[in-house]
Amino acid sequence: MDARQCRIGIGLLYPLIAAGALCVVAIAQVSGGNDITLKKADGAKVLIQASGPRFNESAHEAAREVETFDREIKNSRKQPGSRDVVEAMRQIAIDARNDAVDSLDLAYRVAEQTSGILDSEQLDSARHNIQFAKDILKASPPPKLYVRTKISSTAKGATIHCWDAADYKKKVGTWSSYTAGESLHIGRYLFRVQPGDGNEPFQELVLVLSDPTEKTLSPVR
Repeated sequence: MDARQCRIGIGLLYPLIAAGALCVVAIAQVSGGNDITLKKADGAKVLIQASGPRFNESAHEAAREVETFDREIKNSRKQPGSRDVVEAMRQIAIDARNDAVDSLDLAYRVAEQTSGILDSEQLDSARHNIQFAKDILKASPPPKLYVRTKISSTAKGATIHCWDAADYKKKVGTWSSYTAGESLHIGRYLFRVQPGDGNEPFQELVLVLSDPTEKTLSPVR
């Protein structure tokens, strides 16, 4: 599977990117069916409302996708490939799922505190992350845990650093310099690009899974 990116971040993962002005979406005042209750990684519950002033179709759709993922992961059958690789892919998918729920939780908590509407950035994050999770479950496992990578940038004279997304969120470790051609453990990585021409640095989330994983990073326009 080709490297996938999530430009809008993974919810709580991007304090720097999210520091700009919040984008918002309108709330549709129609029913989306039944309320959905999702569990976070710590066991806390997140209520996704199906009606009322906090109803949002995008949030409800993302929550339904999380429910579908949870059923699939619970009933998943044995997959071909190395056991270590399959287990690592499963954990990557679960991490992406948890990030999606965290984004929904944050969107609702902020809306309640401010008496505002749901932040579109967090909703986009939730949708992208649950799609990440679903894609990983469907992907063919690579032959080993470490795969070759060729990550480059359109920025001239750029230096590139990376950080495992799960570790970044937990503030474990730090940025590591990256050189095209090196092997990385399969996973989701946040890549930071510092252009050599004085332009602003930018970040992208990349799924490192294919062998090789190739990706050209470019700033959001």
